[in-house]
Order: sequence, then structure tokens, then C-alpha cells
Amino acid sequence: MAAQQSDGELVAAFLNQPDRYTYSGRRLSDCFPWTAFELVFEYGTVLQRSAVRQALMACVSLPAVGPGDHASVRHATFEKHLSNLLLHCLRNIAVDNNVDVSDRHLAEFFTDVGDVRPQSSVASEKGDEHADIDGVAIVQQLELALQKALGVRDHEPHASESERINATVSTNIEAVRSSY
Repeated sequence: MAAQQSDGELVAAFLNQPDRYTYSGRRLSDCFPWTAFELVFEYGTVLQRSAVRQALMACVSLPAVGPGDHASVRHATFEKHLSNLLLHCLRNIAVDNNVDVSDRHLAEFFTDVGDVRPQSSVASEKGDEHADIDGVAIVQQLELALQKALGVRDHEPHASESERINATVSTNIEAVRSSY
């Protein structure tokens, strides 16, 4: 009998596939952050970890998508299922008082970002004239999520405080993007 792959090996096998477009119209490397999997495998329940593990195995077991080819319906279905499982687990982690506060904020951030993706991709795929407006809404939601995660209060900041907040938010957005 073959040795069972570890959680990290499964995540690596999934994320190290050749970069391609996914069900959401985004690149594979942009849709599934390694840190989200780490949070789920560290804080998720046994059932949640098992479900994400099975979804990863299903995604990895599919034939590779060739360069320039479109992912099959099965790829899209399995990836959407994995995405939904991750969001469900991260929502639970975000409200679990037994989880470290910084990890709860990170989980909440990932759920806020994850909830936005399907809306923006649908608008851009349809050539919707509101796609640019959706892009602005996404940036605003990201900024609010980061401000909440960083503990920035909802008040009218002074000019220097506003510059500091904008610099912090920009730095954190770049850090999150690079972690994908």
C-alpha cells in the first residue's frame, strides 16, 4: 500500500500545478493562498480537515491541463468545491475564540476576500460595464477588511494618520498578494 501524503504535500501538489485560469476566471496561483490551507489544517475540526484533504486529493487526481487548454468542467467543479470548503472552514476559524487573535483576523480577511471573488469574475466574464465599479468595490472591501484586522477605528483620521493607514494597508495588501 502506498504511503499517504501529508497535508503539506497535498497542498504543494495542488498549488504547484502549472498556473492556469480557474473556475473564477482568476489564475490558480491567485485563488488559493497557502496560508488559508495552513489555517484550516491547524485550527479546523477533524471533519473540516478531512473534507479539505479529500477535495485536494480529488483536484490533484485530475489530469493536468495542457498549456493553452481550458480546464474541464470537472476541474471547475472540484476547485469550486475546494474553495467553498476553505471559506466555510475559515469562517468558523474567524469566530472561534480558541484561535489566536491574529489568526482569527487573517481567517476573517481571507473570507472577506473570498466572498468578493465570484462577484468580480462574473462581471468581468460577461463584459459587464459595471466591472470597473466592481473593481473599486473590491478594493474598498479589502481596505475595510485590513483596517478591521489591524484594529483601525472608524473615525475621520488626521492627514498624517491617514497617510500612515494608507501606507500600512498598501503594505499589507502587497504582503497578502505575494503570499498567494
